[in-house]
Amino acid sequence: MYFPQGLTASAETGCGKSTLLLSHLSKDHLVFTLDAGDSKDKVTQSDLFKPDFVTFVLGPSQITLRHYTWEKKRDFILIDGAHGYPFTDLDYYFMYPQINRGGLLALDDVHIPTITNLFNFLCEDDMFRLIALEGYTAFFLRTDKDTFDPHGDNWWTQKYNQHRFPHKDWLEPILGEKWWLTKT
Repeated sequence: MYFPQGLTASAETGCGKSTLLLSHLSKDHLVFTLDAGDSKDKVTQSDLFKPDFVTFVLGPSQITLRHYTWEKKRDFILIDGAHGYPFTDLDYYFMYPQINRGGLLALDDVHIPTITNLFNFLCEDDMFRLIALEGYTAFFLRTDKDTFDPHGDNWWTQKYNQHRFPHKDWLEPILGEKWWLTKT
């Protein structure tokens, strides 16, 4: 069991059944979601919803996360907001530094190709260890590895890049036989 005393703090992108559940499990749950459609209204009108433990940050997560000031790190983060590229990557960028060591990161809809890319990256990253794949949702444990500097570069230190660099003939599948036109 990861959190025998319950979750101190959690966050998610998107809003729905997970929000209802986390309103019971977390003492401080942040929800980055749109105030459009009816998902937020369905959650807030549900008898299962515990509003005292939930804070909504309204607007597109690719904007609200960028401007949000985190007061504390989180034990659990669920990325399940906008699924078009590069939105899941942006959610990850702004949220991964906020996950406590020993905390959990859940990534939903890993069957969508652009989200599969992030899933594959996380499977090789030293900051995370895949502990479960339930349906289309992957659960990663945050390891004791130092947080990758979100303002640095160091791409060469990431296993995903190490395992794939240098590319050999990487342009040929994209450009076909004319890949040689790009050579200097």
